[in-house]
Amino acid sequence: MRVIGTAGHVDHGKSTLVRALTGIDPDRLIEEKRREMTIDLGFAWFSAPSGEMVGLVDVPGHRDFIENMLAGIGGIDAVLFVIAADEGIMPQTREHLAIVDLLHIPSGIIVMTKCDMVDDPDWLDLVETEIGEAMQNTVLAHAPIIRVSAHTGMGMDRLKSAIIDLLTSLPPRPEDKFPRLPIDRVFTLSGFGTVVTGTLSGAPLKLGDEIELQPSGLRGKIRGLHSYNQAVDVAHVGSRTAVNISGIEKNAIRRGETLTIPNRLSPTQRIDAHFRYLLDIERPLKHNAQIKFFCGTDEALGIVRLLNDEQLNSGAEGWIQIEFQTLIAVTQGDRFILRYPSPPQTIGGGVIINPHPVRRWKRFQPAIIQQLEAQMRGTPQERLAQFAEKPDPIKKSALYHASGLNPVDFEMILQQAIDEHLIVQIAHDQFLSMKSINTLMNKMLSIIADFQQANPLRAGILREELRSRLGIKQPLFTYLLTQAPNIIVTDTIIHTNNHTITFTDAQEKLIQQLLRVMDENQFNPPTISEAIDMIGAPLVQALTDIGEIIAVNKDIIFTKNAFVALLDGALELIEKNGQVDVGMLREKFNTTRKYIIPFFEYTDTLGYTKRVGDVRVRGDNA
Repeated sequence: MRVIGTAGHVDHGKSTLVRALTGIDPDRLIEEKRREMTIDLGFAWFSAPSGEMVGLVDVPGHRDFIENMLAGIGGIDAVLFVIAADEGIMPQTREHLAIVDLLHIPSGIIVMTKCDMVDDPDWLDLVETEIGEAMQNTVLAHAPIIRVSAHTGMGMDRLKSAIIDLLTSLPPRPEDKFPRLPIDRVFTLSGFGTVVTGTLSGAPLKLGDEIELQPSGLRGKIRGLHSYNQAVDVAHVGSRTAVNISGIEKNAIRRGETLTIPNRLSPTQRIDAHFRYLLDIERPLKHNAQIKFFCGTDEALGIVRLLNDEQLNSGAEGWIQIEFQTLIAVTQGDRFILRYPSPPQTIGGGVIINPHPVRRWKRFQPAIIQQLEAQMRGTPQERLAQFAEKPDPIKKSALYHASGLNPVDFEMILQQAIDEHLIVQIAHDQFLSMKSINTLMNKMLSIIADFQQANPLRAGILREELRSRLGIKQPLFTYLLTQAPNIIVTDTIIHTNNHTITFTDAQEKLIQQLLRVMDENQFNPPTISEAIDMIGAPLVQALTDIGEIIAVNKDIIFTKNAFVALLDGALELIEKNGQVDVGMLREKFNTTRKYIIPFFEYTDTLGYTKRVGDVRVRGDNA
C-alpha cells in the first residue's frame, strides 16, 4: 500500500485534481467549502489495477496553513507537485518545493493543471520550461511533467497510469521493529469512541494490540482498525490507517503524537541533527535562535544551538543541537523542517542523527563533530557502536531500542560490531564501545602512572582506590584489569611492570635503623606510630608495601621474619595440641597480649587460623 501527497499553490487546483482521480472530495470542512480553499489535511484513495490501494493526502497550499501542510507531507511515498498552467511558479510553490526537497521525498510527478484554461501552446511550453528550471538540484529534478485538466479529463488517464507506474517502481517500505503512526486526525464516532488516523510505518498494527501514545505515555488497546474505509484485522506498513482506541479519551490525544506499542519509543527533549539552511533566506541563523520544529505530524518550539558555526548563512549546512520546550517522539534518521515562529517562514530542514544525546554539547568541539559525522555516514556497525559510547556499559535491550533496527538485523549487526572490535561484551548483558574502553583504559593507565610518580615510595595504587577514581563498577573494572598492558595486579595493589621502589642512601640508613630495633625486639617491636616517629610515614608505608614489615592492624607491625616465626609457632602448637590460645603463644615467644591478639585477628582474616571460642585451630589457608 502506498500514499502519495499533493503539494503546490492554493489556486493550482489540488483538491479538484484529487476529486477527479478518486471521486472523493478531500475538503471535508464547511469553511473549506465556503472559501474554496484547503485549510486542513484531506484524504482520498483509489484502487490500482493490481487491487492495491493508493492513498492521497491533500495538503493546504495557502501560506497561512503551511504548518497544516507540514503535518501531512512527511509520511508520503511520492508527491504530486501541482502547478497551474495559467499561473506558473508562484512564491508559495517554491516554499512547497523546498519542503519536499528538504524531506527527501524520493519520487514525484509534476502535474500542470488547468491546461484547458490556456489557449496558447507556446505559453504551456514556457511554463514547462520554467518548471524544469525551478526543479533543478532538487529531488524532483527528473520528475515527469504531465499536462492535465481535471474539468475536461484531459491527461487524467495518463496521470493515473503514471502514478501507478511510479509507485510500483518504488522499493517496498522498510519494516522496522515497531509500528509508528504519526497522528494527523483525532475524532470520535458514535458507538465507537476515540479514533485516530495517520500513515503507518515501521511494522503492522493488529486488532487487539496494546498501544502507547508518545510523548504522553498514555496506553490503550486497539478496538478496531480501518484502512481505506474497510475494516481490517491487520493494518500494513504504508497504508492510511484509522485506529479505534479503547482506554484513552479523545481530549487526551493531540495531533502530532505517535501511536506505537509499549516500551519501544522513548520521548526526548533534545536532539542532535544535521541541518541545511535554505538558499533564499536573507537573515542568518544565529546561535540560540528560537525555531519551530516539524517532524512527522508533530511540531514543537525550541532553541537551536549551532555546534560548529558562529552563524549559518543562506545555503549553508551545519551541525545543530535543538533543545525543546516540550517532549517529542522521534528516532534516528527522521527528517524534519524548521521555521521561524515570527514572522512565520520556512528556513530549512535536515535529518536527526541522535535522538537522545547524553548531554548538552559544548560548542566547537572537533571530537563531537567527528562523532556525529560517523553516526551519519558510518556503517551500520559503526552507528551501533556510537550508541554504546557511554561512561558505563549499556544493556543489550537498551542498545537494541536505541538502534532502531529490527531484531534480526540487530543481532547480526551487533555480532559484526563485536567481530570488528567496535563493541566489547563486558559481561553477559553489558556492552561498551571499543572507543569508550580505550578512553577508560588510557585514563586508568594515566592514574596508575601519576600515582607512582607522586608516590615513588609506594609499591602501587590500591585496587579500590583506582576503581573509585575511575568511577566505574566492578565488572567493567575487572575487564579493564584483564586487558590492560604492562601492569601487575595483586589482591590489593596495582602497578606498572617496570615500577620499583628505590631508596636514597639517607633513606636506607633510616630503614636499617628501624629494622635493627625491630630485630632486637622481634616479638615486642615498636608500634607503627613509634616507627613513623623514627623514619617517617612514607618510608614505613614503603616497607609495608614491599613486605619487609607486616602491619597486622593500624598500630602493630612485625618484621617479615618475626611474623613467619609467630605463624610457624602457632601452627606447631595447633599440630601438637589441636588448638592454640593467646596465652600459649604469648608464653612461647615471651611477649604480651598487646601483640598476640592483633596477630591472631590478622591470621584469622587470612585464613591461616580459625577462631573457635577463645582458641584457634588450623585455618583453611594454612
